[in-house]
Amino acid sequence: MAHVCNAVRPSAAPATIWVESLWIRRNRRYVLEGLNWRHWAGEIAWIVGENGAGKSSLLRILAGRARPERGRVGRACSRAASPEAAYYHPGMRLPPEARVQDVKGLVAGLASQSSGTADVLLALWTRERKEVGALSTGEAKRLLLSAVLARPAPFLLLDEPYEHLSDGGREVLTKLLMDRCRGSVVVVATNQPVPECVRSGRVLRLDVGGVPSEERLPL
Repeated sequence: MAHVCNAVRPSAAPATIWVESLWIRRNRRYVLEGLNWRHWAGEIAWIVGENGAGKSSLLRILAGRARPERGRVGRACSRAASPEAAYYHPGMRLPPEARVQDVKGLVAGLASQSSGTADVLLALWTRERKEVGALSTGEAKRLLLSAVLARPAPFLLLDEPYEHLSDGGREVLTKLLMDRCRGSVVVVATNQPVPECVRSGRVLRLDVGGVPSEERLPL
């Protein structure tokens, strides 16, 4: 039985996320066995590895969207903030009947409470349409990603956020994440290379059938 602990720490302590003795099983096999891992605000943590290695499964558990087979999961932040996680994965969808302008207004309102940069992403990524259902798949995903990025949550957990982005969009997203991680826990799961402009951070490498390893950037 997994225990999810949303602890609250003194305001001087950085936001922290951790797992202890975590076991994850998918279908009839374990993709992670006994993982102990912890990450703080201050730099980005990248979870990398090939498909099937358990990246998405681990991120869902960190976000509180799934339960592990065994182990403990915890999030802690200052007394002034709720240990809420903003979570994105590529399978998420906005209601097709939602008006694009309404979603953009929501994003702009949220962005004014946090970094103030998600509105810039919207202007860069989304062309004008009346309804979400009229957007292309890539445009709809970029709009949803912008809404997640705008939330002022102390934990930002993103699964494959670089999909459907142009080179310019990738650069903007990376700069936003590097800024966001100064005060929030930022964890990105991806099977793509870590952007070259990222000069510091942690890499948790998952391999199918192997033992997880952790590295420091630059690799």
